[in-house]
Amino acid sequence: MATYKGIKGVKVVTKTSDPSAPTALGTVWYNSTSPAALKYAIQGGGAWAAGNSANVARFSPGETGSTGTQTTALIFGGDLMPTEPRMTNVTEEYDGTSWIVKATMNTARGGLSGGGTSTAALAFGGSGQPPGFANLSSTESWDGSTWTTVNSLQVAKYGAGGAGSGSGIICFGGANSPTNQLNTTEKWDGTCWTEVADMSTPKNQFCGFGTNSSAFCAGQGGPPPTTNETETWDGTSWSEATNMSQARSNGGGGGNVSAAIIFGGSDGPLLAATEVWDGTSWTEGNPLATARNNMGYAGSSTANVCVGGYDNPVTNGSTEIWDDPVIAIKTVTVS
Repeated sequence: MATYKGIKGVKVVTKTSDPSAPTALGTVWYNSTSPAALKYAIQGGGAWAAGNSANVARFSPGETGSTGTQTTALIFGGDLMPTEPRMTNVTEEYDGTSWIVKATMNTARGGLSGGGTSTAALAFGGSGQPPGFANLSSTESWDGSTWTTVNSLQVAKYGAGGAGSGSGIICFGGANSPTNQLNTTEKWDGTCWTEVADMSTPKNQFCGFGTNSSAFCAGQGGPPPTTNETETWDGTSWSEATNMSQARSNGGGGGNVSAAIIFGGSDGPLLAATEVWDGTSWTEGNPLATARNNMGYAGSSTANVCVGGYDNPVTNGSTEIWDDPVIAIKTVTVS
């Protein structure tokens, strides 16, 4: 086993019955016969497919006013530009096939953040209606059927990230003016928000997702420049991680620090590009069919849903489904 000490972050196992059979993503194994064959599992070639559109076309259903999984996703709020009034309070739930309109939020808003599940979610922050676009700190709790106003964020903000579930949801970054980006993180304890560890750098209009102890912040928007920077959250603090290949703002994503995906966004032009994270580095994946930013998104690195967004010059309601079920097996013959 000492031979494989240089392989970081993987588990080395022996498989004698069928060394060609798939094993868990990220593991390395070998057979006991001669010649020896060292094998390892990697994520396969995922692709996007069209799904049924949302009932209400919107962009910025958050940065991230969306949460859940690929087959139990929730989107809430967003911007209906050019329709007036601009900001909506409409909630929709995805059942794996169709979007179903649910109870409305108490406060219509765009640029909001979210976390949790389709039956136990939080919506927080964002911007109010024009012309003021007031910064919001208000928080609403979703129980699967209704929204209830609960204790507000410590700081009013828009364009922040949201990740986690239950009493460990975090809100990070964002801005409280066009020129004042934030690096603060607030954590929900089930009743109140408390400020915890700061991010490495202030930023907003990025892609935020993950779990209570394994979250991602990828990219950055205005004010310029757009960046390809990433940071990861371990439940206590933020750390800088390997940069994406493509600089982008307002993209979508899913997963955690071990396996993640990011897609869409903008870097001047709108993007369709997809990148997949294996815990160490980013690789190019198959692109979205429609380049867009400010979309809603939910799910993991292997099963994700992208909905809505802005695809210049219109607000989008279309849905794309990401599936990457294949674990590709690679072989290295050992002489």
